[in-house]
Amino acid sequence: MQSGWDACDLIWRAAVWAAALGAAFCRAEERVMPRSAENRPAAAAAGAPAHPPSAPSDWILSSRRCSDRECALRYFRLNSGEPTGERLRALSADEFRAALDPGVPVCFIVHGSFTTWPHAVGDSVRISRWLRGGLRGEAAHAEEAAARLQIVHFTWPSDQDLTYLLPHDILRLGERGALHGRWLAMTIADLPPEQPVSLIGHSHGARVVASALHLLSGGTVAGVGFPDPAGDQRRVRAAFLAAALDHQWLLPGERYGGALVRTERLLNLHNTHDAALNLYPFHKPFGSESVGRAGLPLRDRGRIGERAWKVIDVDVSRFVGMNHYWSAYYSTPELAGLVAPFAAFADGENDAPELGAVRPSARRPANGRMLHGVDLPPEPVRRR
Repeated sequence: MQSGWDACDLIWRAAVWAAALGAAFCRAEERVMPRSAENRPAAAAAGAPAHPPSAPSDWILSSRRCSDRECALRYFRLNSGEPTGERLRALSADEFRAALDPGVPVCFIVHGSFTTWPHAVGDSVRISRWLRGGLRGEAAHAEEAAARLQIVHFTWPSDQDLTYLLPHDILRLGERGALHGRWLAMTIADLPPEQPVSLIGHSHGARVVASALHLLSGGTVAGVGFPDPAGDQRRVRAAFLAAALDHQWLLPGERYGGALVRTERLLNLHNTHDAALNLYPFHKPFGSESVGRAGLPLRDRGRIGERAWKVIDVDVSRFVGMNHYWSAYYSTPELAGLVAPFAAFADGENDAPELGAVRPSARRPANGRMLHGVDLPPEPVRRR
């Protein structure tokens, strides 16, 4: 009996290590960038074409020097058009807030685990091009929307204090991301109430986003709350990409049960072929399926109730295949055409307009809907 238990334990541990190696959300396929310190200007990816001088500026907001309990966020402006590539300029918190236009949506983008500072800087350039490219491919007014879209890349310490025991590190980084959602929530709460906000999170970055939304709705994370003083006045949207997030955590009373309370719509790009997320349930004993692999199950929608219509599940496996990498998403123009109008509030407040065709489709599915040309489940659209 004991030997049988040992064999089961060995199998479980092997599965955990396989999950960790496959789901490490690593950067192996991406080019290596020269290391640069966060306290000095950092060059972006070598060889990347420079923006013209008139290109819109983006920002990087860093909590990499913050602990779980206290934080002095660091702000950078990403300037473009220089011959040697993009450069960062440090800003104060007041300068950052003064630079934002309260009438233009702000899109916060959050990376996943095992992302270094040089990669965070380089990715920010490519992700901004990808997102704005999705707007430029739309209607005539999209050029103006693309030029005025305000993008803030939120980077957190997703590669620090690693033990290199991957199952342990993955669990630890997921919890750390949730705690750093507090600093993202704090930033959003400081914005004017009329400022529309969208949030995009990849992998464990979706956990940062879910945590921030939960806090803004009046919930607590690790016993700490941070409600948004703007309340229901602020329009908020969120998009999850390959979310490393237990599917039941969005249910009322669960870990991030307040996330849907504060969100106008939640676009969940899930991938049934994701090799890392297929192993996600094995990263801990009695693990659950992730919302990033199969979407939000029908049983969860029933438990969520009338807010379930806010969640839009779209299977993007035909575009990214078995990839879990961030780059697999931000290098796919079709996905930019899906995410960008949603994040920029370029469509309706509650409806899902057809602003572009991610997959050509001659007709709507029976009893179904479409979002930017993508077939959606046959769920009724309700007004808030």
